[in-house]
Amino acid sequence: MKSFLLIGAALAAASVSFSAVAGPDFYIIEKGRDAKRAVQRAEAAQAAQASQAVPAPQAAPATQPPLTSVTPRGVVYRRGG
Repeated sequence: MKSFLLIGAALAAASVSFSAVAGPDFYIIEKGRDAKRAVQRAEAAQAAQASQAVPAPQAAPATQPPLTSVTPRGVVYRRGG
């Protein structure tokens, strides 16, 4: 009876340990990598499209200040020039 119990325990331990030595599932790993690459390609294409669609901002042209200025009392002064 004792030997049957030991044999049963050994078989149970061996059956549980088989999954630990099975190794990684490369099919699932590669499938995940392909999905990640597809997402990265889509993001890169979307970023490239967005960069082509939006024109670069133009710098505002430098404007000269007005040649006349008005004081708080309403007196107009002209600058020389």
